[in-house]
Amino acid sequence: MHFLPDVWVECDECRGRRYNTETLAVTYHGHTIADVLDMPIAEALKLFENIPRIRAPLATLCAIGLDYLTLGQPAPTLSGGEAQRVKLAAELARPQAGRTLYLLDEPTTGLHFDDIDKLLKVLESLVVAGNTVVVIEHNLDVIKTADWIVDLGPEAGSDGGRIVATGTPEDVVDQARVAKRRGGPRSWTGELLGPVLRSGERADRDVFNVKTVAEKRDGDLDFRQIGREARMPWEQDGRRWHTTDRIAHNGQPARWEGGVLETILDRLETCEDLRPADFNHRSVVTINGQVKKDGWFFHALTGGEWLVTLKFRVRRNTFHREELQQQLDLRPLDDIDELPIYGRGSRVGVKNIKGPWQEVTLKVHWLREIDTSEFRAFLATAQDSFLGQTRRSKQDPENLMPWKVLGQKWHQMRKGFPAGKRVGWPEELVEELADGLNTAAGKPVIDWTGRMSVSFRLAEAGPVWAQLWTKRVHSVDLVLFGPPGAIPLGRVASLGSKREITTYKDGRDAVKISFRSLKQARHADVSRFLEEHRAACEANQNA
Repeated sequence: MHFLPDVWVECDECRGRRYNTETLAVTYHGHTIADVLDMPIAEALKLFENIPRIRAPLATLCAIGLDYLTLGQPAPTLSGGEAQRVKLAAELARPQAGRTLYLLDEPTTGLHFDDIDKLLKVLESLVVAGNTVVVIEHNLDVIKTADWIVDLGPEAGSDGGRIVATGTPEDVVDQARVAKRRGGPRSWTGELLGPVLRSGERADRDVFNVKTVAEKRDGDLDFRQIGREARMPWEQDGRRWHTTDRIAHNGQPARWEGGVLETILDRLETCEDLRPADFNHRSVVTINGQVKKDGWFFHALTGGEWLVTLKFRVRRNTFHREELQQQLDLRPLDDIDELPIYGRGSRVGVKNIKGPWQEVTLKVHWLREIDTSEFRAFLATAQDSFLGQTRRSKQDPENLMPWKVLGQKWHQMRKGFPAGKRVGWPEELVEELADGLNTAAGKPVIDWTGRMSVSFRLAEAGPVWAQLWTKRVHSVDLVLFGPPGAIPLGRVASLGSKREITTYKDGRDAVKISFRSLKQARHADVSRFLEEHRAACEANQNA
């Protein structure tokens, strides 16, 4: 198969330009990266003339006669002479310490006379920088420029290999003349070099100083600042990028229908209580509430190839997944033959998140999936739920605290304790003691909205009768408030793990009992004591 010609197949994505649409959207003076790589070096030097870090290496390539090559020309397509000069240009462009030995084997092979002159300019530049250049060469135009010649001969092969002359070009010519006259080993190089030296004109050869080219000039740009003011395509026309020109994270064009996002944006933009859509992200469209504290209401994740992910932030418990799945009728991917992607999971997700919020996630491909009355009803409900919660937050932020929102559930869960501390009592203990207080008091007024404790009143307008402290690590503490002296300490000596009676700030006695286990809470004397204490409080009020 090696005798067959190469076959080139054009890429469907880049059309042979080697970059995706997103990359080709970025230009410098109207040129994409693909355009720059197709430029001859001489033209690229003009384009980047005011950028020193780019100007220096390009000017070096031009100085050695490679200005006709394109910047993106593949290395295997370079001739031997071109490849050698590219290497020399790289050496010339790097910082010079003047301590490098360069060894070249017949570098002029295949070069035009003009190219040889440019090659000598590079070699002279390396020498001027303090380096040493050793060249194995037969070309007299190169030999005559050497500082020192070592001529091996007198013949080739087994008849050569001896040093027949050394020195400057003039010294070698003199030595060759003497050897020819005396009949010693002849220096053919010296004999041929003589006429060349006599006919040529002596002059200083030009050298290329890369430091001079790289020096800052008027109008030069800082390389690090280039492109800072450039705007990405989604920043120039965000709506068009996300609905029409969108590119998936894998570099492929997004195949979900842009009308999905267009339809939702059109509906949400009519609401004055929401901010305009924010398109300043490659793969996310965001719609927020009117003020920063409201947070986001809608996120569209547009970086998927086959599905656009829609997220809505609403008040907690607004939706239930099964009901919403049935309402929107978004079929699992495995049931859709038209799409080459798979999955048995639901395309509808509902979860409660931090604070009083719920996050609803929908994954959609076709416009027809949301162009229904059921989806429009869902969108209206979601919008009303978000705006209602933000208004509620503005009125009383304290009501958003978890103990306000969760109430009894907050006091029965393992939340709100000091970080890293182990709770030393069972979860059911709070419910057990609360049931006991509820039974003893008949129909008490219970306030579950405290952060650390639950309050029990015997009457709506009455004082607090009992407090249940539920967020202490070592125990659940029950505090009962009653008339002074009504309950002696000996009466509670067998209850709980710790007991004490102190005077509360309003003059009543505060009986504190600490419970650490269900066995202590279920002790028969606990319920009798609670009823006795309630009776003492009621008798004191009637007196």
